Amino acid sequence: MQHTAPSDDWTAASVRHHPAFRLALGGLCAIWLYAWLPTMEQLGVLRGAGSFTWVLVVLALGQAVRWRWLRGAAAVLVSALYVVYWYGPSHGMALSRLGQASWAQLGLALGGSLEDPFQTELFLLILCALFWLVTYAVKHPRLWAFYTFLSVLVLGIIDGNTDVHPNGSIVTQLVLFVAVLGLLQFHRFSSQLIWGGRPVLRFFVPLAALLAVACGVGLSVPKPGPVWADPLARFDHGHNGAGPGLRQIGYQMDNSRLGGSFVQNHTPVLAVVTKNPVYLRGQVFTYYTGHGWLPPNPHTQTVAVHQPLLPDARQVIGELHLDKVTAHITVLSNSLHVPIRFTPYEASEVTADSAANPGLGVDFTDDTITGAPLRQGETYTVQSEVLEPPDAVLAALPALPADHASAFPTDIQLNDLQLPSSLPPEVRELAVQLTQGMTSEYDMVEAIENYLKFNYTYATDGIPVPGRNQDYVDQFLFDTKKGYCNNFSSAMAVLLRSIGIPTRWVTGFAPGTMDPAYQGSEDRFVVTNADAHSWVEVYFPVAGWIPFDPTPNFDMTFSPAPVDNPPTPAPAKPQPPLPPAKLQPPTPPSTTGSAAATPTVAWGRLAAWAGGVAGAIVLVGLLLLWRFRYQVQDWHHLRRWRRDTPDEMTAAVQHLLRLLRHFGELRRPSPTLRDLAGLARAYDIGEAEFRQLVQTFEQLAYGTTPPATSAVQDARETWRTWVRRILQRGR
Repeated sequence: MQHTAPSDDWTAASVRHHPAFRLALGGLCAIWLYAWLPTMEQLGVLRGAGSFTWVLVVLALGQAVRWRWLRGAAAVLVSALYVVYWYGPSHGMALSRLGQASWAQLGLALGGSLEDPFQTELFLLILCALFWLVTYAVKHPRLWAFYTFLSVLVLGIIDGNTDVHPNGSIVTQLVLFVAVLGLLQFHRFSSQLIWGGRPVLRFFVPLAALLAVACGVGLSVPKPGPVWADPLARFDHGHNGAGPGLRQIGYQMDNSRLGGSFVQNHTPVLAVVTKNPVYLRGQVFTYYTGHGWLPPNPHTQTVAVHQPLLPDARQVIGELHLDKVTAHITVLSNSLHVPIRFTPYEASEVTADSAANPGLGVDFTDDTITGAPLRQGETYTVQSEVLEPPDAVLAALPALPADHASAFPTDIQLNDLQLPSSLPPEVRELAVQLTQGMTSEYDMVEAIENYLKFNYTYATDGIPVPGRNQDYVDQFLFDTKKGYCNNFSSAMAVLLRSIGIPTRWVTGFAPGTMDPAYQGSEDRFVVTNADAHSWVEVYFPVAGWIPFDPTPNFDMTFSPAPVDNPPTPAPAKPQPPLPPAKLQPPTPPSTTGSAAATPTVAWGRLAAWAGGVAGAIVLVGLLLLWRFRYQVQDWHHLRRWRRDTPDEMTAAVQHLLRLLRHFGELRRPSPTLRDLAGLARAYDIGEAEFRQLVQTFEQLAYGTTPPATSAVQDARETWRTWVRRILQRGR
């Protein structure tokens, strides 16, 4: 077999280890893996998919380096820098949070999700591991075909059974599958393809043309509809509990486990015709578990349609003004398949119901109305009494006693002040701090409502689920500090209960959007799944249950007050206090006259900047190492023969054999140095130099008389030249 000339850089062995070849495979693997990220983001599993691009770029560039330890170090560094960038001081969170995310948090994965930034760091490390698995698979065609088949199968299931259609991801992965197979074939046949001294054009031009034609044909042919019906379409997901870690869409009947991201779904579910926008009240929950809410024990009575829903003994006492409102409600989607009649504020009578049932179930303890689930197109009409703005009346109520709970009826104390024994004490401490010195119940409620509205961020994604031993409200108030209506309303209800003010948690729908095309005498509001909402009702002596909405950008709707009877102006709402961190003991007065930062914040910032500087130094070091990687590689291999001893020379010759075997040049299992004459010629090692190397090695290893110093130095130079040429050919 004739040896390839050393000047030819396109042997099969050299192509396999060439940095350009490895970099090309790494880039294709990164694109293949990235094709999954937008789909995950659309499903609500991930957010900010584009921000992970530069992590994959670093991983792909790392494939050009042959040292696996350096690739691993780069992966750990880039993941740490990502977390520092997003959660560092410049983004409002101290790096010390990373230190708080101890390994003990791994146990939370069994009962919920982890906290940022630890969960982001863990995801990045998993992403790196997946990337390395894919880069391993591309070198084995059968495994690569299995990976691609499995990925396309899962993407196809997502496409057929969800609102997410990852067509681009499927096409991308199939094109990359063919491209990788093409690269592998190029690796096999590169030494046989010559076109102007380089096989690149001859091989890759036809491959690129084939992929371009296939994609063009795929885009141009007509796309027929599905042949088979969706096998999962019969399952109704509109009212199931989300469960730990799963996203929530639309109205939820089961709220025993709150948390997780909320995926917006704008499918219309109800149409409400009324004179003014109204909140639609659904269920009432009174028992807080630390992870969610449970409804009270049912006290449902059957009431016939057209029969008044308010007993005669029940009257509105005090100076609150209520407006009689008629709402005509139509179901627009079968996804809202729940046994609830949504009504404005306090329903007094259901005057029409298209469901074929003898009556409605009414729970007079919490005003929940139930009936047979309505289907699309069915309607009902409800007469309700809606509050006019109650601020002035509530502000004029008498002050509460020092023991707030004693001001309320016994049944209210028993049912609507409940809190779990596991509630962290800092929740109550926060409520006491926010209402310090207040005696008016209305002032206390407004202080807590405004504090939540102005000091926390409304967000629907990136919301964690509390772990087994973590309280839902405590996590929101002191850790994540962002969330949506469930977080805000639960926090307000629990904070008020912790200082003895009765509350209950209400779910339903916000008013929706007015339909400008409606031509009736009143207005028509279209309510979508995205309008599913929760708020709080607070009990006031004499006045009864009054609704409040602490969620930012939401305001509780009331009927307009009559023009000829304007209400007394409400007192100015108290300014929301500044948000405390995890409540700290009062800081003693500073002797210098300026307030000092707490030690936690100071050490966190110091650690953040120190980590950033250390990361920058490491990054510069890695860049320098990359720039002089070949010199470092030569030094690493050539240091195997440093001293002219028999053991050192024997180790050097064995290392030479390992290099030749690694690059596919050595086939025999246990050759001697004399057996390498053919390979020496292939690497332009002169016959005289090779013979002197063999003789010197044998004399130094087996002879009784040591060779001359000059002979050993010449043999070592021949060995160094050979090692350099092996490394150069493998790059």
